[in-house]
Amino acid sequence: MLRLIGIDEAGYGPVLGPLVVAATVWDIDGEACADADREAEALQPPDLWQRLAASVRRTARGAAGRLIVGDSKEVFDRKRGVGTLERTVRAFAAAGGAPVDRLAPLLRHVSDRSGEGGTRMPWYRALDRALPVDGVLGSIGEMGQRLGDELQRAQVTYRGARVEIVAEDRYNDRVAATRNKSVVVVEQVLRLIERGIGDWGGPVWIVVDRLGGRANYRSILRDAWPDRALSETEATAERSAYQLAPGGADSKSSPWSVEFRVGADEHHLPVALASMTAKYIRELLMGAFNEFWGTRLPGLRPTAGYYTDAQRFLAEIAPCSAELGIPQERFVRAR
Repeated sequence: MLRLIGIDEAGYGPVLGPLVVAATVWDIDGEACADADREAEALQPPDLWQRLAASVRRTARGAAGRLIVGDSKEVFDRKRGVGTLERTVRAFAAAGGAPVDRLAPLLRHVSDRSGEGGTRMPWYRALDRALPVDGVLGSIGEMGQRLGDELQRAQVTYRGARVEIVAEDRYNDRVAATRNKSVVVVEQVLRLIERGIGDWGGPVWIVVDRLGGRANYRSILRDAWPDRALSETEATAERSAYQLAPGGADSKSSPWSVEFRVGADEHHLPVALASMTAKYIRELLMGAFNEFWGTRLPGLRPTAGYYTDAQRFLAEIAPCSAELGIPQERFVRAR
């Protein structure tokens, strides 16, 4: 049996709102992993789009009621709202045993911190809102049950999502401490790998959507797991792959394969679902942010948090933020 972990982020580019990094965790059984005792570089994770074809599809074209699992930037359309993201993320969450009827319990389930990510920002204090926010979706319980049946037939166990939420003030604190915002993302990725593996002793395959322009992860992995023997198995413009062989206190465990790949969400369903999960949660938290200011400034147009529109938004809320004693440097993210 192989544990497969896919990791991606949402919110790295904006200057408002949280950074959200998500992992999805899977155990794969059956013929695709019957030889899981082989060397890690010989293991290949199965194509879960193919294995789960009766329940999922990459795009809306020809979906015919199936769940869409793809790159969140392609799946999500701001004009249409979060409906497609919500349907897929909540169905998989239900299949993985997470509560899906209210936001706060869902956040507590996927995060090992409080749902608001340890922030002092007031807009994250009232997150116990009902789901779905779209309000026009079919029965998630029924979809989750169908998906669960399909997973069982495919000999795949979905262990659920793990999410790291870095709210604006905590993000700025970490950027100030590390002097590099990409390091903040790396910190969350390493934490998610640890959470995804847990006490699992079998082989692990981890796929991460490549982080910005970084192509070399040797020192990061070596520092994170010094008791494991690190070897680089591939280094190309598109993919950086490594093996972490057991050693020291981990001598009885199995090898881990870790790859950082450009466009990983196009090649691996677990990464695509992580991308969608991160995006869905960020959109809900941005909804709380916009609602906080909108209730105080009727007619205020919401923002997605990207630089140009953020300047308009910040100018409009400036008198209100000053009156409330919330300095903008606490929630405008360092770049």
